[in-house]
Amino acid sequence: MSARKILVVSGDYELIHQAGRALSDLGYSFQGAYSFRDAQSAVKHGEFDALLVNGAMHDRYTGEWIVQYLSQHCHDTPLIVYAPDLEGHPIFSHPRLFIG
Repeated sequence: MSARKILVVSGDYELIHQAGRALSDLGYSFQGAYSFRDAQSAVKHGEFDALLVNGAMHDRYTGEWIVQYLSQHCHDTPLIVYAPDLEGHPIFSHPRLFIG
């Protein structure tokens, strides 16, 4: 049986690498996406068991929010959204909390 694959979407390279190490230690496979366009390409060309996403990210060309895009295109995939607090630490939401 293959490892469950998680897409980690963040502009914070260190957070992606830390999440990747933690997920790997737990037996998960992961892929990092460093921008809206990276995430868009990843979900078009891959299958994921869950998405861990920085809720503050958006497409710098269209202004579309990554959470909105992923909720529309990956509606059957668990979506975990986080946003940094005022000190820059990630705060995690309940899955699909920000999704209507």
